[in-house]
Amino acid sequence: MSPTPEVSVVIICQDDELRLPDAIRSVQDQTLENLEILVVDHGSSDTSADIAEGLAGEDQRIRVIRLSDRSGKPGRPLNVGIDAATAPWVVAIGSDDLMRPLGCQLLLEATIDPDTDLVVGSVLRVDMDTGKKTRWMPSVTLRSRSVRDIAQLPDLVRDTIGGCKLYRTQFLRDNDIRFAEDIFYQDQIFTIQCYATARSVAITQDFVGEWRHWNSANRKSVTQRKTTVENLADRFEANRRIDDFLLEHNRHQLLLAKQRKFLTHDLVIHVRGLEDASPAYRTMLVELARNYTEYLPDRAFDDLPLNRWLMLQCLRVDRPAAAEQAANSHYIELLTSWQRLAADGRTYLLPPDSKPEPDPVYDITRYRIDWIPPEQAPVRGWVSLAPTSAGFDAIIVINTAGRHELTAADMGSFELRDSRSGRELSLSLPQAKRQDDLHLTWQVPLHTVQLDKTFGYGAETLELFFCYQAGRIGAWSKRLRPGPTMSKGLAESNSWNVVVDEDQIALQRTRRDGWRESAQAKYESLRYRHGPKPDPLEELTLATAKDYLSDHKARRRKKGIFFESFAGRRIDGGPLAVSQSLARSRPKLQQIWSARPGSLHQIPGYARKAPRFTRRYLDLLAGSAVWIDNGWLPFEPDGQEFIQLWHGVPITILERPSRRISWDTLVSSGDFASTHFRDVFGNLPMPVVGAIQTDSLLAPDNQLRRAELRSAWGIQDRTVLTYLPVLRPGRISPDFHNADPRYLAQALGPEFFLFHQEHDDDAVGRRTASIAEDLRWFMGRIERRLPLTDYLLMTDIFISDYASAIVDFGRTRRPVIHYVSDQGFVEDTDPGTYVKLDQLAAGPLVRSDEELVNEINRLRQNGLVGTDESASWRFSEALVPHDGPDSSQRLIQELGL
Repeated sequence: MSPTPEVSVVIICQDDELRLPDAIRSVQDQTLENLEILVVDHGSSDTSADIAEGLAGEDQRIRVIRLSDRSGKPGRPLNVGIDAATAPWVVAIGSDDLMRPLGCQLLLEATIDPDTDLVVGSVLRVDMDTGKKTRWMPSVTLRSRSVRDIAQLPDLVRDTIGGCKLYRTQFLRDNDIRFAEDIFYQDQIFTIQCYATARSVAITQDFVGEWRHWNSANRKSVTQRKTTVENLADRFEANRRIDDFLLEHNRHQLLLAKQRKFLTHDLVIHVRGLEDASPAYRTMLVELARNYTEYLPDRAFDDLPLNRWLMLQCLRVDRPAAAEQAANSHYIELLTSWQRLAADGRTYLLPPDSKPEPDPVYDITRYRIDWIPPEQAPVRGWVSLAPTSAGFDAIIVINTAGRHELTAADMGSFELRDSRSGRELSLSLPQAKRQDDLHLTWQVPLHTVQLDKTFGYGAETLELFFCYQAGRIGAWSKRLRPGPTMSKGLAESNSWNVVVDEDQIALQRTRRDGWRESAQAKYESLRYRHGPKPDPLEELTLATAKDYLSDHKARRRKKGIFFESFAGRRIDGGPLAVSQSLARSRPKLQQIWSARPGSLHQIPGYARKAPRFTRRYLDLLAGSAVWIDNGWLPFEPDGQEFIQLWHGVPITILERPSRRISWDTLVSSGDFASTHFRDVFGNLPMPVVGAIQTDSLLAPDNQLRRAELRSAWGIQDRTVLTYLPVLRPGRISPDFHNADPRYLAQALGPEFFLFHQEHDDDAVGRRTASIAEDLRWFMGRIERRLPLTDYLLMTDIFISDYASAIVDFGRTRRPVIHYVSDQGFVEDTDPGTYVKLDQLAAGPLVRSDEELVNEINRLRQNGLVGTDESASWRFSEALVPHDGPDSSQRLIQELGL
């Protein structure tokens, strides 16, 4: 070992002789070998310390520190280990967790910024009883990046596990950041202090560790034992200390985010376990919850889901049984199973077994459930599959919760999907039979011959969905749960099994050594003499994908076109417009669309599906003549002509690429875009064809489409707003804030409806966040199942700061409002903007929610229809000359596609 290790790894242990060796070996096996391994034994009564000493005798990197007694809680051995660390960086894990082989190396590589004080690694949470694996906190770790201020990523307050994070040792010592030694949940206090104090926090999307947990009582970690009085008291004490720290350091927005996290997550964990808790525990929980929430500000309760609101109200008045019932009930279960009562202008939701009388504890008027548009109403569905000689009889039950239009015979379908290949089988449903006021039931035969024909003999798992289409609006789908009659075992018909696991149901093909399988195996053994046939749907690493693609250099090119948009996260933008235009003009042309598994079902029916980064994806890409995209390439083209459509008109200054540009053609919307593209990307072939992604906004039938969309959403009589703020990638102005949808809801009322999306939702690749349940009557997310242009068609007033969609929306001649709380800072600070709103704007500039509401009301009173001289039209015309809805066709002719 070199004199100074690069990373110190602290492993704490107490009476864990069975799991400790695995934790130590996971660190010994790191690809980064220059490590210091500190095993701190917290007074174990078993052989844990002796095992560690034995391993230390074989590896000089290991040091064992024995604590002579068991005083203190897990924070004590953590502090001892960090104090003993000699490396400039330190990471800590428990004896029940593991570091992945590349873990330390990946964490250290993320410290490239000299200001980085902390690195957050992606953690794989593993249920050791079921084998289920999930990514911990995907909203934080789905994209690698650096965060200068936690205000850029408030979700960090939810990632409060201390393990598998890399800390600058001197940073901890200079700021006297230590783990609390007298309570459990020491990680929560420690990580919040680090987030609030660090100069920069780096995040890596790569998995660095495994957080393992067991459900059996004798194998749970200390903090997994939720129903002990000590555990409960320490949870509240940890949160009080965090509140005090954030108040002392004037981090009020961070404090509010942390308090909401406590109400929606921490408190719920303890309420859900009340059935197994002692009377003393229940009494303490009520008292602690009442005392803690009494001093929280009103804003902390604003975004509470309906079940959390009812749970908290019941706790406050000492009704723990009702609180637990609410905590364990899904939103739709509350609306359908609990009693709804209207009295004196108020709405109440009462437990099923209570008297139907007004009770202020159950007052839910604030949720305005009668104003929720049908498209926003939650849906739940169940399916039961009964074996028959031909396959299965599927009984589908849908809880509509207000979607009464589902009774139409031609709107529903039963869909089976193979998420790996993207193949799907859609079965039209017969006329629905209304079971009661809120449930619809269908019965449809499912023949295994259809399954074999659609999915072949290699499909692993088919997921079951109920899909619904309103007019020409894009279909939404809901994964079905197992019906109440389904057992936990297997039901089989003609080599297909029904697999049920708690709230999951799927179909799996039985693998048998029949004559077809034997013949296939013999064929493959002759064709693939040096090993088994590669799985075409295996997702490859980027490096492996590059090598695989390069092996196809001699392959004959076809005339097909390979499409991708937004890195496979959504099927939208210019690529979709070109694809649709080609489908109309050249229906026989082979089109291939790439997408990530969650977006495969969005691919148009005329195109082949290529799950991203699989062998099938690379095979189809290698055989294509043209590659059309609107984002950065995952790797350089290998013989394909690459056409870059970009993703909108640049308003914020483009970042100069750090890698070589491998585009054959960069399509421009106009002279404004061409000027800035050439400055950043060089003198590429750059045909100017107009704004391709907005052809549908000027289509002859766009008003019909607008009416259909608004009717399907149930908002045809409301003024529709769309708010699309852009991401702040660098430093953030102290004046910056986005518009507050809650304030808009209170100020504007039910005559308005708001579509909203944070720009970072797609940048991170995370699933669109759900709407707070007390705002569903007013607000809907911009979801990936519909193109953005459909939302623009529905919109009456568009609100943004510097989004390129302002240019697109200007073509509708409807009004735009710029919400820019930090105008000067954004326009003049790196990266800056090409457009100065004081010189050219699409509409009025506002800097506060009050100004925004006043401007919206003024526009509504004056009429919302613009003219050729409207500000939004002039803004759009200045950046992209308006030349009709045929940009995609002009591109096709220009490039000879």
